[in-house]
Amino acid sequence: MQKKIIHLLRGLSVYILISASCTNPFATRDVERPEGDKNTDIFNQPIASEVVMSNLRYALIQKNLSNYMNSFIDTNSVKSVKFKFKPEPSIESERFLNWNLEDEKNYLQHVFTNSAVIEVSQFDKDIIFTQISTAIDSVQTSPFFYQLKIEFSDSIRIYTGKARMKLMRDINSLWAIYYWEDLRDETSNQQTWSVLKSTYRFN
Repeated sequence: MQKKIIHLLRGLSVYILISASCTNPFATRDVERPEGDKNTDIFNQPIASEVVMSNLRYALIQKNLSNYMNSFIDTNSVKSVKFKFKPEPSIESERFLNWNLEDEKNYLQHVFTNSAVIEVSQFDKDIIFTQISTAIDSVQTSPFFYQLKIEFSDSIRIYTGKARMKLMRDINSLWAIYYWEDLRDETSNQQTWSVLKSTYRFN
């Protein structure tokens, strides 16, 4: 009787060891996490003006030209509004003559082509939005700091300054940018976003 019990216990031990080493084919797999923001297409429906600013920042980091352009007003559907970029005053005005959304697309496409990494900081933080008009849903931002650190093939350049933007709801009740003003900040750095745009507009 005692030998039978010993054999039974040994057999049970072997079964437990085999079961533990096998994978249950019906078990659920762990969800794979994305590698990070730079490899993820992050674009949230711009149902609020704050979302537009976040989308713009992610578009730059991820080098996603389509998402960048989707942050601006569609002038084909909103005929009464034209996009306007007002450069930092010290920049030659000729470089921004008749600047439009096509120029926004062109300069950034050139930047993306010639750069490896883009880091954006102090862009969508602590922005105050105030209403512009009660006739249409539109807001303007307080001037806010930005910093772009761009790794080009031959150098790393840092662009800093202040931006002020105006946004409105389009015909689909989604928010978009229709006005962008660039300003120099209090630092000694003369490389502003206007410099970046003017440098790569025609390249």
